[in-house]
Amino acid sequence: MVKNKNQELRENRRQQIMQTAMELFVEKGFVTASVSDIAKKCGISKGIDV
Repeated sequence: MVKNKNQELRENRRQQIMQTAMELFVEKGFVTASVSDIAKKCGISKGIDV
């Protein structure tokens, strides 16, 4: 059960990161948006492994 919950949490985080990245790409442009921008808007460190 714990493994499934962890997988669900990881997938939710991944979706949050992808959605945030898409929003920033539209807002700032693909070239201008950075990993730091995405991480900051998600409230995570840019070194997170998801």
